[in-house]
Parts: sequence; C-alpha cells; structure tokens
Amino acid sequence: MKEIAAAARAFHDEGYNCCQSVILPFIREMDVDEEALLKAASSLGGGLGYLREVCGAVSGMAVVLGLKYGYRCGFKDQADKDAKAAHYALVKRLGEEFKERMGALTCRDLLHMDEYDRVLPGFEDIEKPCPDAIAVAADILSDYLATQDK
Repeated sequence: MKEIAAAARAFHDEGYNCCQSVILPFIREMDVDEEALLKAASSLGGGLGYLREVCGAVSGMAVVLGLKYGYRCGFKDQADKDAKAAHYALVKRLGEEFKERMGALTCRDLLHMDEYDRVLPGFEDIEKPCPDAIAVAADILSDYLATQDK
C-alpha cells in the first residue's frame, strides 16, 4: 500500500471520519487552516452526516481537488465557464475511477444497506469497506497529483 493511502487509513483508525481521513495527508502540505477545514469536512462523513449518500472518501477527494484546482466564481465570462466545466470533469473522472475500483460511489451501496439503513440480507457479517474506500480514494488522488507535479 502506498504511503499516502496508509496515512489516510491511520487517520481513520484515530477516529477521523472518511472525508477527514482522505483530506489530512494532503492538506498538511497546503496553506490552509487545518482546523477549519476539518470542521467543515466533519459534515461529510457517513455519506453526508449519515444520509449514506456520496461516500465521505469521495467527498474528501473532491475537497482536496477544490483546494488545489477549484474555480472561484460562476459565469462572469467564458473563462469562468470553462474553469468550472474542467473542474467538474476532473472530479467526475476521479469519482468514476473510485466507483470502478470500489463498485459504488454511495456510502449506502458500499455498506450494502437499504434506504432505511438496514444491512441487506447476506451482508450482515462483512467488514465495513471504509478503510479500503479511504485507501483507494487517497491512492487515486495521490496518483493524480503526482502527474500534475511533473
């Protein structure tokens, strides 16, 4: 396992949520307020506060991408529109890679739960995929960032 993925897993083991665990290995190299960012990311665990929607690890990837490459504003001119479209395409591309590797994008699907947060029959004894999802997200993000630093 790559060093960044292992670090992200270790943060989860310390009690950080999936989103925070993916963000932490990356933000420590950025000029951001770590405390404020971790507080903002605290809402994104559990698929958005236990709504079981988009996996927190995927949200963590999107947050880091936004910090590094995000656009500031909407539709002042064509350059703004192009920046927004390019950023969304990047988030979508990495999200699709996560889905390909993990089999799903939502917390609910990854945990094999129904809409009432009940584990589906036959999946009661499986281990939660959260550590793997965190490692995969961190790995995808790390690989992408490495191509940008060249």
